Amino acid sequence: MSIRFAISILVFLLIAPTVFGAGLVSVLMLTEDSGARAYAIAAVVVATVLISAPLSWLVAPRLRSRFLRQHPNP
Repeated sequence: MSIRFAISILVFLLIAPTVFGAGLVSVLMLTEDSGARAYAIAAVVVATVLISAPLSWLVAPRLRSRFLRQHPNP
């Protein structure tokens, strides 16, 4: 397991609830029909994983950049 992958897993655990909360609040504010809400919430769950995974992969190297500047050969 690479360091980037390990950091991205930890970052995913922080980003996913934030994305899910933003999506859930928007669904609850915009939909009035309870049947439509059920499908929209399911879509928010899927979208959370699809958005959070690449986003955490992009953020992980930025969290390590300070360490790499101080220790060029880890």
